[in-house]
Formats: sequence, structure tokens, C-alpha cells
Amino acid sequence: MKFNVPSGYGNILANFIRQLLLTKVETWRPVAFKIDETANVVSAGAEIIEDSVEIINNLNDYLYDIDCDDNVFVFSATVKNLTTDDLSQGAVHILNAANTATIFQSLHQEVTVKIYFRKAAGSLYQEQNLFFLEQEKHVIESANNVVVFNSRHTNFSTISVSVEEYSDHEEQVTLDIDAKYEVDVESVVKQVCSNTAALLQKIG
Repeated sequence: MKFNVPSGYGNILANFIRQLLLTKVETWRPVAFKIDETANVVSAGAEIIEDSVEIINNLNDYLYDIDCDDNVFVFSATVKNLTTDDLSQGAVHILNAANTATIFQSLHQEVTVKIYFRKAAGSLYQEQNLFFLEQEKHVIESANNVVVFNSRHTNFSTISVSVEEYSDHEEQVTLDIDAKYEVDVESVVKQVCSNTAALLQKIG
């Protein structure tokens, strides 16, 4: 994506837009999970092959869109093995799963799993997500047997910027944006800039 600005504004605006895209675009991310009453930050339970860190990594491999008007959604299922196909039923849509993949496997019996999704922007710590689930949304009573983790709410993997002289009075800004799934990046950029312009008008 390229656009021209008055000389001297290129680096300022390019880095500003980069920060907006990384920290001010709301996306759905998993922030916690619960498997029966056995999961903790180390082990997901004796029945589960994967440990908690592996499950978190598996969940974070994917991008999600969820049909929900709230900013929290709880996926619940009773399964022996949880796959991306299981997750992609109902309100949850996985945006970048080309093939079926396993989130976790149980050795012998079915287990009840809950995955807590949060719609937010920027990077959030485990403590912030715990407060959100426990105090703000009241979807969990306590952190007992619920594994809550950090979340990074962005669908852009890398955003690089460059600025070149275009004319005596203008610079050309180039934004090279690598989205993690197929998306109209230009529309997203225009939307965050429009939102920021509306905010700046209130200040002015």
C-alpha cells in the first residue's frame, strides 16, 4: 500500500499507522481453557496427551472470527479428541485452517472442554484476562482448574514501513503488511485512520 504525504510527515504517519494496526484493531483470541476439573498451568490432566503449554500453542496457531455481539464467548464441547473442525462449528469460524488439525487428544475417555475467547485489541497479560473473565464478565467463578494465558490480539504478523522522497514537497509512504489470512488490508487501514481522525477532531 502506497500513499503520498507532505515532506516531513512520512515516518511519523507510517509508524503511527503501524502502531494502530498492531494495537487498535479488535480481534478474537483464546484467553483460557478448562478440561473437566483437572487442568492446571502445567498439566491438562492425566487423560490428556498434550500438556497445557502445547494446548495453548495449538489454540494460538489459528485466527478466529466469532458470531457474537459481546466481547466474550465460551466454546463448550464433550469430546475425546478436540480438532479444528470441532472448534469451527456454530458461532466460531477459524480463518486460517486449511486442513483439520488436533488441539488435544484424550487417552481413553471423553472430556468436557471449555475454551474462553475474548475480543480485544493489543497485547494482554494473563492477569488482565483473568480479571476480565472473573470480575468483569463473571464467566468463571475462580481460576481453579481454568488455565488463563496471555493473548496478542492482532491478525497481522509483520508490518514494515518505508519512506522515500517523491517530489520537492512530498514523500511516498509504503506499508508492507503481512496479514495472517486473506483480508482487504487497505480497507482495514482506512478504517483505523478514519476512527483516529474522528478522535482527533474531538480533541481539536
